[in-house]
Amino acid sequence: MEGLPDLPIDDFLSALLSAFPEAVREPNGPEDEWIHWMSADEMSSFEVAWTSQYVWITLRPLDHERANQMIDIANSFGCALYDPQTNERFGL
Repeated sequence: MEGLPDLPIDDFLSALLSAFPEAVREPNGPEDEWIHWMSADEMSSFEVAWTSQYVWITLRPLDHERANQMIDIANSFGCALYDPQTNERFGL
């Protein structure tokens, strides 16, 4: 997208994988990848999709502790949280 800077995406993903070592980066279709994690009891999970300009994280169900860890990682890369349910972008 024009006007958005590229992220150091490999560093960002490395930080996520370091924080969540059980998560797996794997193919998601013929040309895409994602990071996927599921709890041992299979009651919660998250998925991470990305481009060079954004990272999209979906938590099922929302786990506030994990969400805050991910927000902290994103903030460390200059990325603010955007909540599509409220159409709100939060400050760093």
